[in-house]
Amino acid sequence: MAAGLVWALPAGYARRLAPDRLRGKAVAVVMAGIPVALALGVPGGALLGGWAGRRAVFSAVTVVAVVLIGWIALTVPDLPGGPRGGRIPIRRTLAVPGVVPVLFVTLAFVLAPTVLHTCLAAFLGRRGMAGSIDLVLPAFGAASLLSVWVVGAHIDRRPRGLVLASAALFASAAAILATGSGGPGAVYTAAVL
Repeated sequence: MAAGLVWALPAGYARRLAPDRLRGKAVAVVMAGIPVALALGVPGGALLGGWAGRRAVFSAVTVVAVVLIGWIALTVPDLPGGPRGGRIPIRRTLAVPGVVPVLFVTLAFVLAPTVLHTCLAAFLGRRGMAGSIDLVLPAFGAASLLSVWVVGAHIDRRPRGLVLASAALFASAAAILATGSGGPGAVYTAAVL
């Protein structure tokens, strides 16, 4: 449930808060938190967990979450929801040309990196890079932040081109990783693509 909220609500909320000309940038800024969390949170949590113990890390994350919830409740404006009778049935929404392909691309874009992150430690172990996860994830995160900036700068003018470029870059990274050759350089290249 939390993942559904993280992926769905902040982007739509940012879009509604921003003026029309800045909507794409607002979504990019809000969604930048996900690569930051993956790049810094995972290796940082592992490092702190080894030093202070997992319970201390989970306790610290809980305290930060409670503080953030309070901050959001106090500072983020409340927006009215849609009218009760104004909802469009899901079948009619899916019948709109382009909606199903966009949903499929979104599924692939979210599912593929999630699977990759889940299997990353085992994958790196098979490549003889078991101790490198704390370097690979920040490389991925830094590249993700750069890509969020690029997308944010161009999304309002070139959405289709950005989706195609993103798909091509991800396919290239997957092809590099699937070949199983190239050593650490190939892994880092794939991580930043």
